[in-house]
Amino acid sequence: MNRMFNLNELAQVEDILQRSPSLTPYEVQMAMCELRDQGSCYVRDQGQIEYAIAYLPFVKVENGQNGNLRLGHW
Repeated sequence: MNRMFNLNELAQVEDILQRSPSLTPYEVQMAMCELRDQGSCYVRDQGQIEYAIAYLPFVKVENGQNGNLRLGHW
């Protein structure tokens, strides 16, 4: 089972996802629901998300299919 994010961590991830030109507001909302409920999600990235997320020590980033990133908790 995935380790779950706390509310502060979720807020930090959401801030990064909302600033990304790669995602629509709906995609951000869906990603945040998956992170909250399942502890991981896949997001489409054009480079900005992976770079910004690297500064959050509690987020694990893995490369997925078609250039997607899988975000999870360390």
